Amino acid sequence: MKKIIVLAAALAMVGGVVMADLTIGGRVDTRMFNGDEGSFSQVDTRLQMNWQIDEYTQADVRMRWDVGDEKPDGQDTDDVYNFRLDRAHATVDLGGFLGTKEDMGLGIIFNAGYNLAEAKNTIDIDTYGWGGFEMSDWAMVGMQLHLDLMGMANLWTAVGMKAVHWEGETQEAGAEEDVNFPVFLGVDGSQDLGFATLGYEAVLHLLEGDDDDFELGLGFSLTSIEVAPDISLSTAVALTLFEDDADTDTIHKFTLGVHYADMVDTYMVLGGDEDEFLGAMGISTAVKLNDMVSAVVGIGLGLDDDVYEDTFDSFDVSVNLNLAAMTLRVGYFWQEEDNGIGNTVVGDEFVPTDGLGSGIYVRARVNL
Repeated sequence: MKKIIVLAAALAMVGGVVMADLTIGGRVDTRMFNGDEGSFSQVDTRLQMNWQIDEYTQADVRMRWDVGDEKPDGQDTDDVYNFRLDRAHATVDLGGFLGTKEDMGLGIIFNAGYNLAEAKNTIDIDTYGWGGFEMSDWAMVGMQLHLDLMGMANLWTAVGMKAVHWEGETQEAGAEEDVNFPVFLGVDGSQDLGFATLGYEAVLHLLEGDDDDFELGLGFSLTSIEVAPDISLSTAVALTLFEDDADTDTIHKFTLGVHYADMVDTYMVLGGDEDEFLGAMGISTAVKLNDMVSAVVGIGLGLDDDVYEDTFDSFDVSVNLNLAAMTLRVGYFWQEEDNGIGNTVVGDEFVPTDGLGSGIYVRARVNL
């Protein structure tokens, strides 16, 4: 009898998912870089499927397929051929189901499955992503809980679990100590002050290995500060603190932005750490020519002589085309040869800087 009940419940769940609203989307991201020390290419394909099971429940699955060249630490390796499940989770709108969202202004979202946990970097307001936190993230099976307090603040937490956690022991042979799950705790939000918009974020990442190891990010931003007709300012401060094996390290960043009529955005980012208060500077200007064409120029200056061989450290210039569901970016990236891998000031998430030197790059992204 129990087997019949279980089978009936399983069939009902499957039937509900099949009959639910299904949407399919994704993107194809092609990257090519022809540098002094060789070339880099990669095609990143992502397929996203969303099921709206009922009014309050949604299931999401994302698969990812990477094909291309990978050059860690400046060394050539075999071609990448990686097909994997990127995300698979279910999200429940508990605030809507329980009525707290409508009656009390309290939104409650519960998420469980294989997912990504990371700092949101809501105070990252510059062109290249210089000004945000330097915190790590993880993707694993776990749970997330998000609370929306009347649209003014978001409280959230994420707890991850690896396969070894289910066994109640660590990977070390014979280890009997308690397992420490990685945890994210965060709060963020924004508030209209009249003369500007205040944004804030605080996030604590408790690392998996030790109760005493953590990463802490604190950030504040002021945006939409009107100083003259069609001219506004923005500013942000970000602090990342690392505690690892009783050693404390910090990275701090200050961002100042000047904006003109939604056409020109110029940013200056100053960064440093516990050893050098001002270790590097990034300056960028983005010009929007029309709805289809824009251009970006970025310059990186290394101010710490112990890290950067020369002050003029790196340079990036690109032209961007927005063509309906496709974006095309063509540019040139230069970096000082002796600055050391990982010390480049200018760069974003797709320019490979691991020993490839300077060169021309192309990126095409198509939204499916």
